[in-house]
Amino acid sequence: MSHCSAKGPFLVIGTLLTLLGAETPARAQGSIVYHGPVDVLLISSGAESYTYGIDMNEDGTEDFVFRAFNSFGVYSTTGGLTVGVPKGGFDLGNWSIPLSDGFSIGPILEDPLQWTASQQGMFDWIGATLHIRNTSGSSGYWNPPPGSLLIAYVGTEFMLADGAHYGWIRVQVAGIGNGGIIKDWAYNSIPGQPILAGQVPEPSTWALITAGSVLLLVHLRHQFVGSRSSSRRPATN
Repeated sequence: MSHCSAKGPFLVIGTLLTLLGAETPARAQGSIVYHGPVDVLLISSGAESYTYGIDMNEDGTEDFVFRAFNSFGVYSTTGGLTVGVPKGGFDLGNWSIPLSDGFSIGPILEDPLQWTASQQGMFDWIGATLHIRNTSGSSGYWNPPPGSLLIAYVGTEFMLADGAHYGWIRVQVAGIGNGGIIKDWAYNSIPGQPILAGQVPEPSTWALITAGSVLLLVHLRHQFVGSRSSSRRPATN
């Protein structure tokens, strides 16, 4: 008759955690801070203005504000910057450039991209425009054809006490109306370090160990119960 000790699964898991525990420093959580999904819809026909503020690091200060009115844009009243290009000529403000997955958002950008600032206009703040749509037509880089969608990232830089931090805001726009959906955002908590568009925190080593340990416990427990059931089954001739 075979026997299986009930301590077996727990002993294996305890050994596993002991062996791997030394490889789980606090920094294993990573430097990327993610917020979302929020999926906030902002859209206007031009008659009403709708805004949504984003507090990148949740310290109570709105770092960026999206506004849908007679255009769809983003601005910052706290010195935040976004990736774009100047409109040029007599037009104030900038064009926001949609960034694709994996784009490196950091201190250095390749031409013609620039870190663009917001400024206080006569009636409101002027920042980076995603698109403008009216009876005369449409313009802007966030401007998919009617009936289609564009999901991309606004690159951001905002200041904290320890320096400049870089992040992204994911936005979805359709081919009609002024506005879109603010989906989620993330930033690098290490000042001066870049972030990839769409980058989110990796699962920590401790989380992986815990998940693996639970699965191992279930597996060993199942074996243990099966073994006891077999040992109690009466012999047949």
